[in-house]
Amino acid sequence: MRMIGTLNEEGLARRLADHLVASRMPSHIEQGRDGWQIWVEHDDHLDAARSALSHFLTNPLDPRFDSASHAERLRREEQKRAEQLRRNYRDVRTTWASNANRATPVIITCMALCLIATLVTQFGQNAIPVTQWLWFSSFESASEKGLFAQILGGQVWRIITPIFMHGSIIHLIFNLSFSFWLGGLIERQKGSVYLLVLVLVSGVVGNLTQAIWSGHPAFLGFSGVAYALFGFAWIRHKVAPHEGIGVDPFTVGMALAWLVLGFTGMMPIANGAHVGGLIVGLIAGYAPRILRKH
Repeated sequence: MRMIGTLNEEGLARRLADHLVASRMPSHIEQGRDGWQIWVEHDDHLDAARSALSHFLTNPLDPRFDSASHAERLRREEQKRAEQLRRNYRDVRTTWASNANRATPVIITCMALCLIATLVTQFGQNAIPVTQWLWFSSFESASEKGLFAQILGGQVWRIITPIFMHGSIIHLIFNLSFSFWLGGLIERQKGSVYLLVLVLVSGVVGNLTQAIWSGHPAFLGFSGVAYALFGFAWIRHKVAPHEGIGVDPFTVGMALAWLVLGFTGMMPIANGAHVGGLIVGLIAGYAPRILRKH
């Protein structure tokens, strides 16, 4: 902000300021000891404003300086824009603040089910009857009747229950910590029903993908859902950053590197569940943008 000059009369100072505003050079006047000071708000307007002052001093009654009504309209428009920006900023801050304290019952329940199922099955030990009850299919049924026979026969819980079992303490801790962080973030911002649907859909799709991919019922873990949460957060950060849902570049790199590592065969990883879950998350994250276009 720079002062370009001083005029003795308030009316003349306002007349010049109105002309500057109407010429898209934001300005205002202030009373000083030697008269009324004219200030321009942006330095890049300084030369043009000084030129206008020079012409104004030559003939302050020139009709081209009759800009009061135009300047007033522009000031009202700018005031409305500023008020809207303040209101939007306040609304977003309020929403984020309230969401930060929102309970996350869905993700907490999922984590509890993972812990219970893992301990009860003693990390997925097939000799324990409850483990066979939670597999996508029991081994005996899969070999005799096919992988989908029990589900099609009415044991529909099998299509989702493998996500709650884990094969080791490291497997359990890794999935729970990653999913609790992302799941809590999504549940606070999008709501519990939204997260529940995302977990169920990604869990089912991941399990179906893994079953078809491997042709075997022995797979377990919440990582397919974790990849759905990751994919959702990754896309929402790009298309709707104002929602406050996102993952940092390091996490993106690690998640994608782990996904690729699974295809090397170095470790027994449920690649189908990872890919299926990731696709669900990416679609869920990008779908609102597509729907808005239509």
